[in-house]
Amino acid sequence: MNRACELPVLRSGEGPSPTVRCMGKGEKMFLNGRVLRASLIVSVLALATLLLCVSADAYTRETTLTGTLGTLRLIADASKVGSEWLYSYELYYQTGSVELYTFSVGNPMQVAYTNAENTDDFTNPGYNPIWEEVKWWDGWMEVGDTVTFSYKSYNMPNLDIDVDCYAQDGGKIAWGKTIGMSELIPEPSTFAGVAIAILGLAPTLLRKRR
Repeated sequence: MNRACELPVLRSGEGPSPTVRCMGKGEKMFLNGRVLRASLIVSVLALATLLLCVSADAYTRETTLTGTLGTLRLIADASKVGSEWLYSYELYYQTGSVELYTFSVGNPMQVAYTNAENTDDFTNPGYNPIWEEVKWWDGWMEVGDTVTFSYKSYNMPNLDIDVDCYAQDGGKIAWGKTIGMSELIPEPSTFAGVAIAILGLAPTLLRKRR
């Protein structure tokens, strides 16, 4: 007969040794069931949190770009428009001594985008699968100017992407972090399906443990 025994810790001067208590099969199954139920609850709560994050349809991040070029304030926004995401970047040149020539947002996964635009005279980029950035160039931005850059993509946002600004000679730069494109992420319905599967399997698993 298999029984799990709990061995007490004995300390000096605590009197006679207590009786060793062995746990029967029923008690073990009861405890295992409680542990399983607790694990399922934690899993469902974690999945619910993930669903809330994935279902968000707008993100905003304000950051300050700094470096030898000067200081620039960047307000990035990613908003769901239909089945696409609209990414926009409002760049304000706060302090510096030279003109800004290039604005670049990282695209490390080299994912596709369309409709790159800007509110000034920068050259708009077209998607190139070998480029790891979305880069506007040949512009002319002075201290005090504000320019907004934008593009569209089916890819959901990554909230921690590199961003850079360059002077015309390439010798001065300002950099920081912003919102950019991530790899494709399944729609929330996929996660909902997983949650339903977990909840559906829970009673069966619990019955098997009894």
